[in-house]
Amino acid sequence: MLAIASGFDFGIRREITYFDTSHQVKYRGIVLNEDENYNTTILDGRAPSAVGEIAISEQYARKQKIKPGDVIKAGDGVFTISGLVTDAFSYVPSQDLMNPIPNPKVSTFAYGSEKTLKAMRDGTMTSAGSADGITELYSYFL
Repeated sequence: MLAIASGFDFGIRREITYFDTSHQVKYRGIVLNEDENYNTTILDGRAPSAVGEIAISEQYARKQKIKPGDVIKAGDGVFTISGLVTDAFSYVPSQDLMNPIPNPKVSTFAYGSEKTLKAMRDGTMTSAGSADGITELYSYFL
């Protein structure tokens, strides 16, 4: 409220952090919402538009040799990579205090619909394992 009263542009972004124990990959999921602008830039491919599609960070895609149209496994689920994306809010310093500098070999930003990312979280498309590896948070940006 103070930011708005002070004339700052204020945004809230929902994120879900998920660690896939099967493949030893940490996903920081950004819930894409048609009503919000998260300053995303599509670097290759397109934004995810269907359930089961995700866009991932370019750094992770390069390290893993993944390109748009490829399919990846997360837990027991299979997800189609729609594109490679970056955004103004996903740079270091990261909000993950345990891993302040992202390691693109074993972690990625995953952009997708709320339903797709919740499926990763809840295990309806994947076996998420213990709830200890799942964090849901709201990020505030000015």
